[in-house]
Amino acid sequence: MVRRSAPGAQYALYNTLLNVLKLYAIFIPYITEAIYLKGFQPFVGEKSVHLLQWEKVEGLDEDILSFGEELKTALETMRRYKSTNNLSMKEPIESLEITAAASHKGWIEEERRDLAACTHAKNIYYHFI
Repeated sequence: MVRRSAPGAQYALYNTLLNVLKLYAIFIPYITEAIYLKGFQPFVGEKSVHLLQWEKVEGLDEDILSFGEELKTALETMRRYKSTNNLSMKEPIESLEITAAASHKGWIEEERRDLAACTHAKNIYYHFI
């Protein structure tokens, strides 16, 4: 079964690849220029990857960063459990319990399918603090 990518994942992938091109442009200018012209130039508008500016970070969203840390902690805990018990990472587990900030409830519900796919948990329970 093929699942369509979420718009957020597409945005992240697009920007990551564009920034990797910018990074490599000084080392392999011809290849990065060819990739940029075929895949990015119609969307970016600048005529060359070598004319692009780096984006300036205005500020970090601490709330989204702490949400990412909660997800990372849950996945690390599940992996450690499976490793300690000599289970395959694909082995289904009965349940996964995640503790998260109440303000992250909406984000966690959006990620429920991804968490289930990553952990192979039959049931996912949340404790909001």
